[in-house]
This record gives sequence, structure tokens and C-alpha cells, in this order.
Amino acid sequence: MHYSGKYTVEEETVFVTKKNSLTLLTLPVELVYRILDHLDIPIILLSAYGVCTRLNTIIDTYPRYKVCTKLTLRYKNIVDENLKYLANSLKMNTSLKELDFANNKIGDNGVKYLTDALQTDMILEVLNLYRNKISDEGVKYIADILKTNTTLTELNLTDNKIGDEGAQYLANALKVNTTLKTLRLNASKIGVQGAQCLANTLEINTTLKVLSLNENEMGAQGAQYIAKALKTNTTLIELHLGWAKIGQQGAQYFADTLNINTTLIELDLGGNDITDRGALFLGNALQINTTLKILAVDMNKLSARAKSYLDQLSKTIPRKIFFHDHGDHSFIDKSTSSMWNKDWNCTKDDSTKCWL
Repeated sequence: MHYSGKYTVEEETVFVTKKNSLTLLTLPVELVYRILDHLDIPIILLSAYGVCTRLNTIIDTYPRYKVCTKLTLRYKNIVDENLKYLANSLKMNTSLKELDFANNKIGDNGVKYLTDALQTDMILEVLNLYRNKISDEGVKYIADILKTNTTLTELNLTDNKIGDEGAQYLANALKVNTTLKTLRLNASKIGVQGAQCLANTLEINTTLKVLSLNENEMGAQGAQYIAKALKTNTTLIELHLGWAKIGQQGAQYFADTLNINTTLIELDLGGNDITDRGALFLGNALQINTTLKILAVDMNKLSARAKSYLDQLSKTIPRKIFFHDHGDHSFIDKSTSSMWNKDWNCTKDDSTKCWL
């Protein structure tokens, strides 16, 4: 292809693929490969794939795509129709281990296309669908593949439209799934019923290690279900239940669990309207529990006296206890706290919601 200098390589490539696709019927494959060499894989898939059958075939066999192990497609305005074409390409990739579709507009139909493709891809380990438009119907498609999938270890469905029904689909799938280790369902619409379903699964599942349920309205009753499950669960090491309206009563349920549980390493109960009495329950439990290393009770209703009490406990047994409020960062150690380092989706456009 003659490069005139008037357009960038990317612009000329898009022009060739979209406006002059007939040329692609005769261009040697190696020459098309050379054109593709100037583009990022995401641009190739979003701009060129689907133009014509021959170009699709060339992209599917393109060496750089065939060995691609991580595909990041954040903030691309991807809708269901886009996934209809992308899914066909994903079926041909046998190397992909991480797929990131965060911050797009993927709905239930898009998830159906994606999961159909993943039925044949048994290599994918990480799937990130953070902040899309997925409802309970879409979650059912994901849950169905979890029942048979043996490679996926991390699933992020934070900030979608998932309610109790969706939580139930996932909970049922995790009763038989033996590989998923991390599940993130922050900022969803999961209530008491969904919490109960997930809790029932925790009593059976022996694989899940990280469960993140921040900003769901489970209340004290939902907290009771999950806390009870953790009295017998011996594999979960990290639980995030911040901003879930569990209150003082919920804190007491978890305190009772900490008296028994010997597996949990990190517990996040921030923003739950926990008062000094709740802090007392938790503090008393920490005098017995020796395995919990990180406790977050930040953004609650704790007095200076309660904070001092918890701070003393963190010195007795080496552990990090976070209870800072707005303007109070005296007890934060950013270098060691996973609360600050696990930034799955921290971007300059989303700095206030770095979901754990």
C-alpha cells in the first residue's frame, strides 16, 4: 500500500478495510499482515474484523493475534452487536488468558455471544466485565459456563444490574465449579435473598478465596447468612462487605464468626454505620482470632476512644486495622494495604471507585 503521508497508517488501514474491501480479495496475505503489524490488536478487531470474510480469515490466522494472551478493550463503547463479530474471532484464539471488557455498553445479548465463544475456549483465566449493562439474564449465561468451565479463576461483574436472581444463578454454579477463586460483585443490587444464596454456596464451595460484595444492600440479615457460612468455610481468605448497611448487628455477627474462623485473612466492613459497640464486639473477637491480618472499619461511626482501642489491638498481634474517616489518615499504610493496591479498574476517570 502506498503511504502518502496525508493520513496515519491507522487511518489508511481503516480506509482500505472499510472503503475498498475489494482490494482485500486480491492482496497477498503477507502484505495484509504487514499492514496489521502497524496496528494494535484491539484496533484490528474493532476496525477491521467483520469487513469481509477473507479479512476475517486473515486476522484469525494473523501470528501476532494467535499468540495474544491478554486482550484489553476498555472504554471502547462496545455494544452487543460488536460482540457478535468479536465472539467469532475469540473462538479462533487458543492463547487468550485474560479478557478485559470493562467500561463498555455490553448487555445480555452481548454476554450470550461472548459465552457461546467461551464454550470452546477452555484457556481463559480472567474475565473482566466491570461496569457494563448486564442484568440477571446475562448472568445466567455466565453461570451456565461456570458449571463446566475448568480454567476461569477470576470474574469481575462489578457495577452491572445484577440482583438476587443473578446472585442465585452464580451461587448455584459455584456449587459445582472447582476453579473460580475470585468473584467481584460490587455495586450491584443484591439484597438479603442473594446474600443467603451466596452464603449457602460458601458452606459447600472449597475453591473461592476472594468474594467482594461492596455496596450491596444486604443489611444485617444478609450479613448474618454470610457470617454463619464462614464459621464452617475453610477456604475464603478475603471478604469485602463495605457499604452494605449491615450496622452494629452485622458487626456482631462477624465478631462471632471471628471467634471460630481460622482462615479469613482480610475483612472489609467499611461504611456500614458501625458504632463503638460494634467495634467492641470486633475488638474482643480479635483478641481470640490470630489469623485475620487486615480489618477495615473505615467510614463508620467510631469515636476516638474506639479507634484507640482497635489501634492497640493491632500492636498486640501484628495486623492492619483501618478506621480512617474523611481527613483522618493517621493509621493508613498504603504500602502494605491491599485496600489501596488492588486497583482492578482504577483510572483517572474513575478515581473515586477503585473496587477491590
